[in-house]
Order: sequence, then C-alpha cells, then structure tokens
Amino acid sequence: MSCSVIAFSNQKGGVGKSTSVVATAGCLLGRGYTVLVIDTDPQATASSYMVSDFEKQEEGREASLYHLIMDENLSVPDSIVHTPSGDLITASFLLYDMDRLGLGTSAIKEIVDEVRGQYDFILIDTPPNLGWLQTAALEASDDIVIPTKATAQSIRGIPTFFDTVYYVQNTNPKLRILGFLITMSNKRVLACKAIAGELETIAQQMGCQVFPEWIRLAEGLFGEAEAMHTNVFQMHRKNNALKDYAAFADALIKAVK
Repeated sequence: MSCSVIAFSNQKGGVGKSTSVVATAGCLLGRGYTVLVIDTDPQATASSYMVSDFEKQEEGREASLYHLIMDENLSVPDSIVHTPSGDLITASFLLYDMDRLGLGTSAIKEIVDEVRGQYDFILIDTPPNLGWLQTAALEASDDIVIPTKATAQSIRGIPTFFDTVYYVQNTNPKLRILGFLITMSNKRVLACKAIAGELETIAQQMGCQVFPEWIRLAEGLFGEAEAMHTNVFQMHRKNNALKDYAAFADALIKAVK
C-alpha cells in the first residue's frame, strides 16, 4: 500500500482541525494502519493532544519540525515521537519565525519524502492562516481535507484558501481537494443545513465532495480536549463524535485508496 499524505487545512481557526487530525489518526491506527502526524501549526495543538506534558517539554526540545527544517544534519526518524495515537513530528513556537526567514517551500516535502515509505498515512495539521507553513504543508501533500463548521463565518474564507491551493498546484500538480469535513455541527439545525447546501454547491464546482459523515456537536468533549491538552478520544470510547470520526476515517480510506 502506498502512503497517502493528507493535509487538514483551513484558514479559519476554531473549526476542530487539530482535533480532527488526532482523532482520525487514532481511528486509522485502530484499523491497523501505520500513521504519522506532522504538526506544522506553531500553536502546537495536535502536539499537546498527543504528547503528555508537551508544554513543559517544549522549551528543551531540539527535534521538532522547526529543528528538522533548520538543521539538515538532524535525522527525521530520530525526531519522531511515538505515542498511543500514532507517531508524531511535533510543532514548536519557533515556527512563528518561518514566514520571515524566506526559505524555499519544499522543506516539509523533503521531510515527508524521507519517511513516507514507512507509513500508510501521513496527516499534516496546518496553521489557520495563509503563509509559508501552510504553503509548504500543501506542497508536501497528496490530498486536502477541509474541516469546517456549518456556519457562515467558517466558510467565508474558502475562496481565498482555494487561491492558495491553485498556487501550490503549480509546483504540486497532483494535489487534490478530497472534500469538506463538517465538524462541531448539528444536522438538525436549519441554519447548518443551509450552509451545508452552500458547501455542496462549492464542492460540485471544485470537483470534490462534502463528506456525509458530519462530526456532531460535542462542546464538552472539544472543550476538555483543549483544557487538558490530551487526546480525549482515548478517554471517551462511546462518545458520538468518536463514532462520527470512525465513519469519516472509513470514508477517507475509500477516497484515497
């Protein structure tokens, strides 16, 4: 089985992007796939979910994504952290400097290429803004999943994000958008249904899909994930949101394989 490199990306924050990466990684791992998560977001949310006491360890960490980009002598395999939710290349607050350094955008692709033969899936969590990190992450990816809430505010920046995808396709012509993943939303709410209809129209225009597996609203669950800096999906096996992510993971496997 060839490796699928999938970026979870949206320029809008607060849409459950990092949680979706970690939850999907856990679901894929539970199905017997080998999974690597690469956290390219300086906020390091995915890293803090996957690594216990990440914030306490970050200051002395010398094998994050930032260090891999800046030090060509650093080994990628030796920089990978093994966790119960999958393998991880951690983010760092130092990544905030990347936009001003003027580096080529192939740096993350070079890291991915070094280890993609060892994994079935590499999931990339991207920052919620347009810049060097997001561009470099997309250049390293095969496919894109766009997590979004079913709200007008959440989908407002999608045309601008598509412009970034078009730009990256000049150097990565195989990059494709798999579809929209609706998160933290309720299918029974009329306003959500209306926004989902708009997303269906956009998806048809873009030649992708809106994944039918909505991630149900679970405010307590997502809030706990943020507060405890942990992967709560290991703690709430019977949670409806986890069931939704399991169904999405199955759909994702079919979409890329």
